[in-house]
Amino acid sequence: MTKLGTAPSSREIEIFEACSEIHAQGLSVSAISVRNKIGGGSFSTISPVVKAWKEKQKDIELANTAVPDEVMNELLPELQGLLHRVWHVSSTKHNALMQSLIGQQESKLKTVEADSQSLEDEVVRQEKLIDNLTKQLDEKALQHKELEEKVSVLQEAQNELVIAKFKLQDQGEKMALVQSQLDEARHSQEDALRKLHIAEGKLEALEEQH
Repeated sequence: MTKLGTAPSSREIEIFEACSEIHAQGLSVSAISVRNKIGGGSFSTISPVVKAWKEKQKDIELANTAVPDEVMNELLPELQGLLHRVWHVSSTKHNALMQSLIGQQESKLKTVEADSQSLEDEVVRQEKLIDNLTKQLDEKALQHKELEEKVSVLQEAQNELVIAKFKLQDQGEKMALVQSQLDEARHSQEDALRKLHIAEGKLEALEEQH
């Protein structure tokens, strides 16, 4: 037979219909009688289909079999009692199962609530941490700005120092030039004094001669 969930082949349908025709004629349904009916074929193909047809036929016959009234009357109280017991057991198990499920769900709910509270606490903690970090960042930014201002002032002072150094160097060069001029003037004065002494000496010599 074709596997469950797949459509039967045309050959299987033919074998199935042959079984029904043979049964309707009041003959015995077997793989041999079916093979003769369809004019040949493999027993490995025919036998499973015949077996399936017989099982289905048993179900049909069982469904069509009527239960006598006296048997039904005898079985009805027992069936009612059995049904009551089955219902009681089923209801008890169902209630127990529902209670168990409710307990599990309540436990899960408590766990979720606890986890939610933990998450809320963690969020609050993280918000406080972010606030502290923001304040520290603002303080660092302020310190950085103050440091930049100090660096700017220091650079200005350094520039002024360089300018003053250049001015001092220029002043030193000017003083050196003045000192050089003074030295030349001193040398000229000394030379003039020597010449004056020489002239005075010559003048005295001339006066003595006269």
